[in-house]
Amino acid sequence: MLDKPVGERQRMRARLRLSLVIAVLLLVLVACHPSDENRAAQEMVLAEFTESYVNVSITLEHIEAGEAVLEATFTPTEPDAHLYSMQLPKDGIDGLGRPTLIELPLGEGMRVAGELQESQPSQEDSVASDLPSLPVYPAGPVTLSLAVTLPEGSGLVNDQVIITYMACTPRGCHKPVMGKLVDVQVPTK
Repeated sequence: MLDKPVGERQRMRARLRLSLVIAVLLLVLVACHPSDENRAAQEMVLAEFTESYVNVSITLEHIEAGEAVLEATFTPTEPDAHLYSMQLPKDGIDGLGRPTLIELPLGEGMRVAGELQESQPSQEDSVASDLPSLPVYPAGPVTLSLAVTLPEGSGLVNDQVIITYMACTPRGCHKPVMGKLVDVQVPTK
């Protein structure tokens, strides 16, 4: 008879341990599952394309109601290719180079709510001693970010983003992409 109460105690301890394990797992799942507030801060892919040896990914990250950050990541397909700085004039310097830009057209859609930001600083580079030096990003990807205000309405609405860039390697430059209108769908306020 003494064995029976010991066995019952062991079963009770085992059930208690199992209950604790389940409770801890539930707490971990709840903590890892994004709340409605965290879901609003998630990134949304708006468009992706490859043109003139550069992969472009355009995303939107919700910050708070009506405010968001529009990002474009420009990734050259060649490992030694670089892109020109966003500070470069649209027609380049003496016709050389084109800036890397993400812009918004005038209209009813997203509105600019801040300054264009770059993920890394540019550096001056000269192709030849008789040519002007130009501001370029180091070889590899660069991301530009733009704070925006989302349009009024409900659900998703059609909008556009304007993309400009030019990739160059030590062997030469590729055809620039100038003012490319990219159709996107964005959430509303």
